[in-house]
Amino acid sequence: MDTKTVYLQVHSKHLHIKTEGEEYRFRLSIGMKYLLELLQNPGRRYYAMNLYNALNPVPEEYRLLANQADIERVAQHLYSFDDLPPIYKADWQTVKEVGARLNFLIAQKALHLEYNDLAWLEEIEEEMDFLCRYLNDVMRKSGKLSTFMSSEKQVVRSVNKAIKRATSEIGKELPALGTYLDKRVYAWHLMYYNPGGEYHFDLG
Repeated sequence: MDTKTVYLQVHSKHLHIKTEGEEYRFRLSIGMKYLLELLQNPGRRYYAMNLYNALNPVPEEYRLLANQADIERVAQHLYSFDDLPPIYKADWQTVKEVGARLNFLIAQKALHLEYNDLAWLEEIEEEMDFLCRYLNDVMRKSGKLSTFMSSEKQVVRSVNKAIKRATSEIGKELPALGTYLDKRVYAWHLMYYNPGGEYHFDLG
């Protein structure tokens, strides 16, 4: 199997990818920066939080607070979100009332369709869509109430989504390379690039 060389170069706010005589330009998003860090260090394991902190430094005005020990922050009545009890996004009474309203709208929609009364359909469907999105947000697939994510979980999700967006953007122009990256870049709490031999990355 032939190995294809992919040249990666950063120019100002863009990432240039050159392979097989063709050159493509992509916006240098934070996801592209994460991806470049992984590609530059094949096999190296990164924790999502560490990768995030490395490329998103704490602003100077918050640096002192960030470097304080937990006990010092507690003494100032400053608590980490991770140290607090879980905060639920809704309560069961609200979920019950929203569910009842949604069932009512479903019945109304069926009634309007039966009598071919389309005037109110758009308004009914807009409210149904809003209520469905609300229930999807406050309810887990398991049927339990959702809680607000801890800061660490938010960072893990943010980093993973950013990398996924980056490989997706590359895949739009270079489908084979995008598929390779999706398969070879492992991401969640622990992330790394595991070379497969199909591509060699030259980062200049």
